[in-house]
Amino acid sequence: MEENLQREINIKEYWHVIRKRRWTIYTVVIILVITGTIGSFVAKPTYKATCTLQIERENPKVVSFEEIFTIDSSQQDFYQTQYKLIQSRSLARRVIKNLNLTSRPEFSPGSKVGILGRIRNIFRSNKGEKSEELVNPYTGLIDIFLSRLQVEPIRNSRLAEISFISNNPRLSAEVINAVAEGFIESNLEAKYYASKEAHDFLSKQIEELKKEIASKEEDMQQYAGQKGIIALEGDENIIISKLADLNAEYTRAQTERIAKESYYNQMKNASPDSIPEVLRNPVIQDLKKEYARLEREYAQKSERFKADWPEMVRLKTEFENTKQRLDKEINDIVTKVRKSAESEYKTSLTRESALKEMLDKQKAEAIELQRNSILYTTLKTEVENKRKLLDSLMKREDETGVSAELRDLGTSNIRIVDRAEIPQSAYRPRKKLNIMLSIFVGLMLGTGLAFFLEYLDSSLKNKKDVEIYLNLPTLAIIASLDGLKTSKAYKYGYRFYYGIKGSEEMPKSIEKITQTNPMSSISEAYRSMRTSLLLSSPESPPQVILITSSQPSEGKTITSVNLAITFTHLDKRVLLLEGDLRKPKLARIFNLNKDPGLTSFLTQDIDIVTIIKRTNIANLYVIPSGPLPPNPAELLSSSKFDALIEACRGSFAHIIIDSPPLLAFTDAQLLGNKVDRVILVVKGADTPREAVMLGKEKLNNAKIVGIVLNNLDVIEHHHYCRHYYYYGKKYHYYHGKKYQDKKKQTEKRIL
Repeated sequence: MEENLQREINIKEYWHVIRKRRWTIYTVVIILVITGTIGSFVAKPTYKATCTLQIERENPKVVSFEEIFTIDSSQQDFYQTQYKLIQSRSLARRVIKNLNLTSRPEFSPGSKVGILGRIRNIFRSNKGEKSEELVNPYTGLIDIFLSRLQVEPIRNSRLAEISFISNNPRLSAEVINAVAEGFIESNLEAKYYASKEAHDFLSKQIEELKKEIASKEEDMQQYAGQKGIIALEGDENIIISKLADLNAEYTRAQTERIAKESYYNQMKNASPDSIPEVLRNPVIQDLKKEYARLEREYAQKSERFKADWPEMVRLKTEFENTKQRLDKEINDIVTKVRKSAESEYKTSLTRESALKEMLDKQKAEAIELQRNSILYTTLKTEVENKRKLLDSLMKREDETGVSAELRDLGTSNIRIVDRAEIPQSAYRPRKKLNIMLSIFVGLMLGTGLAFFLEYLDSSLKNKKDVEIYLNLPTLAIIASLDGLKTSKAYKYGYRFYYGIKGSEEMPKSIEKITQTNPMSSISEAYRSMRTSLLLSSPESPPQVILITSSQPSEGKTITSVNLAITFTHLDKRVLLLEGDLRKPKLARIFNLNKDPGLTSFLTQDIDIVTIIKRTNIANLYVIPSGPLPPNPAELLSSSKFDALIEACRGSFAHIIIDSPPLLAFTDAQLLGNKVDRVILVVKGADTPREAVMLGKEKLNNAKIVGIVLNNLDVIEHHHYCRHYYYYGKKYHYYHGKKYQDKKKQTEKRIL
């Protein structure tokens, strides 16, 4: 079931990417469709005429030996050769001349160059190529002709379709029929000339062979008479067979001698303890046991008695006698084994020498026989081969003579099955197909580009991204107010989202939405963040909390304000401290005078009470920034700021500090070591995760409680946030008064 759920999630994620990047896909599809449509209607139509040929395999009636002609027995090679012959330049030149295609406008010298040809001529520097074209004007024309000629074999048959593409339908049919007829004619001519040339060649070869055979037979008879050779086959077989037997026997004797010699050398140099016969001898084993026993007994008694004690003297005498018997037995066996190995080695050496002498003698006889029979066998083989060759040549001479005489009959293994007819419709362009392909390719390219752009998007868009890349929990996902307002899909039941009733207007800002619209879904998200923060340490909930982000304009101040307001709903005194001494906003949001403020207390000798200002929200107090200092980092790292925090701990249940961005300034990094918990605010689907990860690294010693995905367009990313913002009825249930009262009671118990 988990695999099915994972597959469903993946499919929905892919569909979400397609919906998100749909305008990219639409743009690519529209561009390709417009381009393909214009190209299809502007292109000049071409026509394709097709002729069907039947090609039967036929062996040439010439000679079947490799010295004259090589005949390939592979059927596939034969047909591939025929297809290449149809597309040969010689056949193309024949058709061009027969049909006088140079006079056709389509094949005129001016039209055959084309755009690519003109560009090639501009950069061509080899004058030899130009002079070659002047000498042979058909070169470029043949290239154009062959580019329009197509050969397509029909599978599992001996048929092939040949086609020609032209702007003129009648011309395409005429050309391809001429190609078929010219191919058959050239095939017949090749057969005739091959047969005639072979017949003349064979006649000369036969006369020369007859003379050579007569001369070789005479030489063979004279040589046999001089050497007294009558028949070599029997004697030769006996001598060679005997030589082979002796050679095999000598090899075995040599192998045996090497083994015996190795064993002999091993026994001669081996220690007695490593000889198998010594190790396996029962007498030696018994003597070793007795020797070991006496040695142990002597050692044990030597600890209690002196060496001259009678019992010790007896044991020593018995110990030495046993040692002498053991050494004698070992020496006898070793001597016996070495003599036996030496005897076997000498015997094998003698046998090897005798076989070597017999083998040398037999080799001499074989060499003498071979010397006498070489020339005779050569002469005899040569005479037999020439007789066979003569018989074959005489047979082929008769066949080629008949083939040459049958030229006028026009017999061929190639025939036209279907002649080409004038095509009635254009072959190209295929307008409907081109448009459909443009749509298909556009969808594929657009989808690929959409996923590529999504791959390049390194922002954090959901809880899963936060867990994977930051290894931190997601405290809340704060929806974008503008995204909800502009969504038509969310107009139904929108009052549940914003928590408004009757004729109340929709909220214009989320700066204090938890106070102005406490029943809205966004306020519920802030309350969920409050609950997650309290549950992060249920025994002692964090008191001093720092709100920061990696980059500017990610919603740190808005998050600080709304989180502070949600804490006041628990009837707790909350202090909101302006830690951003570079671009402070708290005084503007609560319509307070920022002077005196935090910098006034840190740089002057004033009381803390004078900088803590009450807001129009119950239990919420603010310390504004005061005059902007030139050195905010030094002021925030001072001991006086630490004393301020410690003094406020006793008066407020929670202290929330707003701070500048981490990557721009070091203020938040300094404040991170002074607070109980740090909340990192990330602008959803906007801030690169690399920036967030770098900001997290700067807070390495701080206790980061989690991430707040802020200002996320839940309409655009509803697939990732459907558990937070999807069904209006669900929000109505969650935002009920009974649920809110129960939730407050739970949080108070935590506190």
